[in-house]
Amino acid sequence: MLTYAGGIGYREKHLFIDFAYSQTTNQYKLGVFPGNSYLANIDSKQNNFILTLGIKF
Repeated sequence: MLTYAGGIGYREKHLFIDFAYSQTTNQYKLGVFPGNSYLANIDSKQNNFILTLGIKF
């Protein structure tokens, strides 16, 4: 499993906003049928985008 992540933010006196991104990749083998030697190669990728907005009172 391999993960890349990063983010950036901005803040003023009564307001802040943050943005983040992460990507996770994974490679593995999975048995197709129980008791069988055939394996499927699985390549997966997950992307996450996160946005946070805040207001201070």
